[in-house]
Amino acid sequence: MNIIKHLLNPKMVLPAIAVAIVGIIGFNVMSQHSASAADCTSDHNAIVACGYSNPADLAQKVAASPELQAIYNNQFTDGYHIGDLNNFVANAKHATVYKDGRIVLDDGTVIATNGASIGRQTNNGNDHTITIGGHTYYWGYNSTAFASNALSAYVLINPDDHSLQFAALTECANAQWGTSPGYKCQMLNQTKVSDTTYSYVATPYVKNGAAVSKIVYDFGDGSSQTVTSNFGQNVTHTYAPGNYTAKATVYFTANGQTVSDTRAECTKPVSVPQPPKPVFVCDSLTDNQISRTKYNFTVRGSSKDATFVSASFDFGDGQTASGLKATSGEVVTTSHDYAKDGSYTATATLTYKEGVTKATDKCKVNLTVNQETCADKPNAPECQPPKTCANTPSLPECQPPKTCANTPSMEGCQTLPSTGPTEIIGSTLGLGSLVGAGAYYRNSRRDLLNTIFKKR
Repeated sequence: MNIIKHLLNPKMVLPAIAVAIVGIIGFNVMSQHSASAADCTSDHNAIVACGYSNPADLAQKVAASPELQAIYNNQFTDGYHIGDLNNFVANAKHATVYKDGRIVLDDGTVIATNGASIGRQTNNGNDHTITIGGHTYYWGYNSTAFASNALSAYVLINPDDHSLQFAALTECANAQWGTSPGYKCQMLNQTKVSDTTYSYVATPYVKNGAAVSKIVYDFGDGSSQTVTSNFGQNVTHTYAPGNYTAKATVYFTANGQTVSDTRAECTKPVSVPQPPKPVFVCDSLTDNQISRTKYNFTVRGSSKDATFVSASFDFGDGQTASGLKATSGEVVTTSHDYAKDGSYTATATLTYKEGVTKATDKCKVNLTVNQETCADKPNAPECQPPKTCANTPSLPECQPPKTCANTPSMEGCQTLPSTGPTEIIGSTLGLGSLVGAGAYYRNSRRDLLNTIFKKR
């Protein structure tokens, strides 16, 4: 009874209650600790007792521990290593590591599956031994190594292919790895087709289950093309003159999520020159006189980066000719007959696909159509020589005077017909009478004149 009274004494009961409460609390704490001891927080299993608080804290511990350096740079998977500690501090991302093997970034990106971790002690024989730097460790998949459903970690992403490069659980610094898809746009090949046209094909890289879903080609001039199959095909684009940067962005499916990648290796500069400025000139216009009024004209042109079409002529008299094709190269020949005499200026212009030449002095020619002369019209009346008795003896004035000798038929040149001696004697007497009468008349006139002059 005394013992019971002693135990029920308030001085004894209160301390006993306090001890019991502390024990209960301690048991719960130990129970919780035991639940996580199998995966991380057991001092015997932890790579770093009490783990680390942030990337900088772990970096300090690694810098001071050759053992951690050996563990964290061991290639548990291809490319696995903590590498440069400053890079880890600057670029490590917080993640959650799950018992089902997923390693998930805080933004929801599943960076790896089939997760595994390393520790210092075995886990009921479900672990595998591994020797690193002369020390023996145990590793196993999270599905058997984890007692907790999830633990926090910091991970480092490989900047080259977006795969998991390094991870360590924060509670114990045990290294963590898994199957991590890798993907990247590895290269953009560019082929110059012409000064304005280029052909492109991107080369994707994938590993650990990543797959290409599409490739988007951004040509840099506001236009793009998307390829969703046959990813090795070339895409061609024609640019306007200018400077551009073409880029390929490759989209992938990784761990059921859509991700993408583009980088400097998948960009290409493009410089499309201004097209050469066409040059075309009219070199010369020459004329060749065929007759007094008719001329042949020949125009010659030269050009660079231009295409000849035709020639046009203005003959200076109101007449023109256009659309004349080349007789050879950029040479055109035509002819023109002037209707009137006078002075004229003929001009020629050349038409190219890129424009028309100017009417320069080189392609002008002055000419004169002379008046007609007797050499041009020898049969014209005014061009005939004057008529003379030498060249036109038939002229009336060129005929000899008519006499009975050359014109016996002329009046008065007729002779009477003879009938016998009687007509001869009569004719003689008649002639004698006429002669006598004439003599008498002459003598009588002379006597009259003498009488007159004597009286005076």
